Amino acid sequence: MKPVGGRVHKKMATAAPDQLTDLFGPRSSIPVNTTTPSAIRGISRLKRINIPKKKPTNTKICSSVDMMEDISSTIKDNQEDNVYECPFCFEKLKAPYPEELEKAIKEVKEKQRAYKEEQKKAYETKVAKERAEGRIYIEPLILKDAISEEDKKMVCNIHKMELEMKPLAKEKGYPEAIEFEKVEMRINTFKEDLVDIIMGRTESDWLMEAKRTVEKIGLNKSRDTTELINHFQNALPGYYGMKGADVMIKTLSQLFLDKELSKKTCWPLKPIEYIQRVLVPECGLRLIEQDMKVNKKEAKKIMKESIEYGKKYSL
Repeated sequence: MKPVGGRVHKKMATAAPDQLTDLFGPRSSIPVNTTTPSAIRGISRLKRINIPKKKPTNTKICSSVDMMEDISSTIKDNQEDNVYECPFCFEKLKAPYPEELEKAIKEVKEKQRAYKEEQKKAYETKVAKERAEGRIYIEPLILKDAISEEDKKMVCNIHKMELEMKPLAKEKGYPEAIEFEKVEMRINTFKEDLVDIIMGRTESDWLMEAKRTVEKIGLNKSRDTTELINHFQNALPGYYGMKGADVMIKTLSQLFLDKELSKKTCWPLKPIEYIQRVLVPECGLRLIEQDMKVNKKEAKKIMKESIEYGKKYSL
């Protein structure tokens, strides 16, 4: 070799003969000096190298049941024994529950359990088929939501009714249960009062309000979307809610449409508008007056205060 910088580099081995044999096959016939400091350092470095051994292929596939249990154990269970999370609004409901709510929760949980079992059985069938085909990787089981939107809303409505609305009704003195099937018969008991309003013999606050609105903003504008929503809100029959209003509209339509209600008697409203904006609140006023055994002034106050209650009650 040529001298570099006045020094001569000697040819030295960087690995022990034994290591060379393992890594590169048969030992070279070239003599190697293993006593020099450089050679010793090279041997030390090789000793520190951990060559991973090839792992044996695991041909054993976990059972589908074990896989499902492992997956299930990673899923956070929010439904504690004494706390139930509403699947619709996610409000946490603490036990004990009213009878109706407990029944609804039990029914939904049973449906969940049955649907999960169906999914597990279907998954086991799929795993068995894939094993037979020699598949090594099998997709994990992902359980789908077992509650329908209808059941979610049902539980939510019941818990709001049982835990919020009924206590409020008790506090305010509203009827805890409304017999909507009797509304038609009850309206017939004060039918003549409504005829007097239609014929102009009795004033109606709601009719006067409708006339003032038309005079102020005009007939067409009084029928735009925003105004219609306002009219709808103001005409709701208190705690009878939208369900009660629907029953009243059907009853009043049978009683008065194409009879007492005409373009002349309804002006400036159409007959169906007259029913919705005038006769429905007049019916609500009289029904509340009967329920609560109060005068019309007090009944009108109760009707206005209980509109939100009525909206939720009718869900």
